[in-house]
Amino acid sequence: MNETVYIVEDDLDIGELVHYLLVGLGKDAHVLPSVRAFRQRMLLAKPQLILMDIRLPDGNGIAICDQLKDDPATKDIPVLMMTANDNMLSDGACRADGILQKPFGVKDFETSILKHLTNGARDERRLR
Repeated sequence: MNETVYIVEDDLDIGELVHYLLVGLGKDAHVLPSVRAFRQRMLLAKPQLILMDIRLPDGNGIAICDQLKDDPATKDIPVLMMTANDNMLSDGACRADGILQKPFGVKDFETSILKHLTNGARDERRLR
């Protein structure tokens, strides 16, 4: 079974690009353009990885990440924050597992994603 990744991103172009890259890695990817859509999807199934934009139309990605890390049911799901402004994460307030700096290179993106997934070691060897 493919690993599932939720992409919480309101910019449709970025969401489609990230989706395309994840599908190319053999992942089951879902673009969720809002916190509301993300919460609804989380009720259906938990992913193996969450990519979270910081600025969302109906919430703050850092706050959502911290809520996930406070919840025993979701605290072990890796969360990678996607941002063009890494100063928003510099104060240590966010407990994300990693940061994807926009714009990101494809190889760096793939390496970061695979590092945080359970099958990452096997998949990373495939990229070389």
